[in-house]
Formats: sequence, C-alpha cells, structure tokens
Amino acid sequence: AVTEAARGETQRFVGLTVGSDGESCWWDVVVTPLPNATSETEQLLVVARDITTQKLLESQKDALLADAIQRAERDPLTGLHDHQAFHK
Repeated sequence: AVTEAARGETQRFVGLTVGSDGESCWWDVVVTPLPNATSETEQLLVVARDITTQKLLESQKDALLADAIQRAERDPLTGLHDHQAFHK
C-alpha cells in the first residue's frame, strides 16, 4: 500500500496486529499521498481506525447465522434434515 501511495494512489486495507500482551487488534487503514507544488508525492498521510469491535460482531453474526441455517434445515424433534434442505 505504501508503494502505491508513494506513486500517488490512495490505498486502503484492513490489517491485524498482535500486541506484546497477546491481544489482537484489527485496523482499517487509509494511506493518502500528499503532493508538493510539482505534484510529486512528498508525504503520506496514514489514518488507522480500530475496527476490532466490528470484526468481533461480524464473527458473532456469522456464527449465529450458521447456527440459524443449520436449525432451519433440520427437524427440531428428530435432528434429521428437513424437506427444504433436499431442495437446495
């Protein structure tokens, strides 16, 4: 991302870091080139936003959705596949 930004292209990426305490932290990062008077990239502006809570909520949502789909496809009494599961 830094190489592309140095060439004048704004870049965005999501990254994961692990601190010295072992805690994971997700970041939404935007790298923006800042040109000088001759339009050459002179500096880079980096803005990083902590999205750890968002990633955690997405993970929980995905797990709940997978559980709901599994329940919807199985008969609650027998645990066998429901007739709808065979039509997929």
